[in-house]
Parts: sequence; C-alpha cells; structure tokens
Amino acid sequence: MQNKHNVLRHLLATLGYRFSMAVKNAEPGFWLFHPGNNAATPIQLVNHMNHLLLNTEAALINNEVTRVPKPEQEPHHVAVAEVFEALDRIDRKLLPTAEETTNHALIDALIQGPLSDFLTHVGQLNMIRRITGDPISATSYFTAPIIAGKFNYSND
Repeated sequence: MQNKHNVLRHLLATLGYRFSMAVKNAEPGFWLFHPGNNAATPIQLVNHMNHLLLNTEAALINNEVTRVPKPEQEPHHVAVAEVFEALDRIDRKLLPTAEETTNHALIDALIQGPLSDFLTHVGQLNMIRRITGDPISATSYFTAPIIAGKFNYSND
C-alpha cells in the first residue's frame, strides 16, 4: 500500500494534469471573461490557485498550517507557469528524504483544504471554457498518463 507521501505526490501530479487540460490552448479572451455576479475571472482564479499552493508549500516548510500573504496578481502566462513551478516545489518537499519528518495530519489537512480547493477551481476553469465556446478536449482521467513528479502536460 502506498504511504501518504506517495498518494500526495500522485495527487499533485493529478492537479497538474487537470490544470494543464483546463488551460491548454485557451483562447486569449478566456482569461478576462467575467462570468457575472462578482464571480472570479479565469486569471483571478489562477492567481488564487497560486496562493493556495503557496500556502501548501509554507505549511510543508513550517510543518503546520500556514497562511502567507496574497502575491501580486500576475498576467495569465506568468500565473500558469507559477502553478507548475509551485507544484514542482511542493513535490520536491515530499521526496523520500522528507518522509519521516512530515506531519501526516498536516497532509490530511492539505488534501481537504487548499488542494481540494485547487481542484474545485480547475472545474470552474473547465466550466468557463465551455461557457466561452472553447471547451477542453474530452479525456479519460481514469486512464490518463499521470506520473508523480510531472505537472505540465500542456504539450502532451
């Protein structure tokens, strides 16, 4: 049976895969689309997702739930690249050498908190893609070629 580190690493890779599919070949107008009722634009969502990952990374460094200040809002090409970089940094903190020092209750909190929130926002990005007439390509997530340690599937 896999330990929590391996499961979390696979979850991070899954987040990277699903995020890649949500932003891959998005039309330029997509990033500033306003869904209405004060809902976030796609670029606002991606910047928020980066903040979630910064909080996740800080929690792993400090071995406790940690909130970091919100970063500056970045343009979409920068924000998307930062998501992949943050996923990679978090993954490196989970490599086998860190396994014995990680608080396993913290991993549970990260999964039920910021990482689940991240996945929710991936779904919102997918929904906005469909609303704007640019849906993502159909894929089987069950059989997707997700590999721990790989996050950017945009060129696959």
